[in-house]
Amino acid sequence: MNERVKRALRRDPRAWFGVAVVVLIVLLAVLAPLVSHGDPLAIDLVNQLQGPSRQHWLGTDIQGRDVWARLVYGSRVSLTAGIVSQVIALTLGLTLGLIAGYKGGWVDRVLMSINDTFVVVPLFPILVLFYFIMRDEMTWAIDIVAQRQP
Repeated sequence: MNERVKRALRRDPRAWFGVAVVVLIVLLAVLAPLVSHGDPLAIDLVNQLQGPSRQHWLGTDIQGRDVWARLVYGSRVSLTAGIVSQVIALTLGLTLGLIAGYKGGWVDRVLMSINDTFVVVPLFPILVLFYFIMRDEMTWAIDIVAQRQP
């Protein structure tokens, strides 16, 4: 890493705040059994929708489950999914990049064409899906507004 970049990162409080947040989330995920107040899946219908208290730091949900415990244990799942997806992407990208760089020629062109296809194609179906979802919502909203007008 460039020395100028290292000096800038050392002096930037926003960078340190970001590092602190990530470290805190990782520590909470690793220490979930110690920092949570119980089972995140335990249903307690007597204590449903309770506000924050000494026993339930963030309250309880509609099924009486502790929200803090669910948040802490849920961070494990989120971090695992993020790390696994990045390891897969890194492994696949590195392998294909090394093959394309080593072989060159038509192999490089084919791999780059496949890569370009994956970069461009997913956007179109997402936009079409967004259009159909929003079209229905807009029609629903217009119907509601039309019924309320005199």
